[in-house]
Amino acid sequence: MYIGLVTTSDEGRQCLERVQKPALKKYSYIDRRKKLGLTTLQTRRVRGDMIQVYKIMTGKDNIDREQFFQLADSNYGLRHYSLKSEKTDQI
Repeated sequence: MYIGLVTTSDEGRQCLERVQKPALKKYSYIDRRKKLGLTTLQTRRVRGDMIQVYKIMTGKDNIDREQFFQLADSNYGLRHYSLKSEKTDQI
């Protein structure tokens, strides 16, 4: 029998964590991550970086994109997409 518990209170969350922590402690970090369906920290950081680049390039963040990116001069082969950044040798 499975009983789902959904709570938004801190007290309910702490109660749930008290039950889950000992049950998952016997597994390694990698096994716990797989069992819970979580991604690695590196994957989450890369995803966050890609989302931030999208926001900067499309003007959704109030940041001047020329501070971070140099746009390509040519639109050749871009299917009329004007936001192609140019690859530079800078780190």
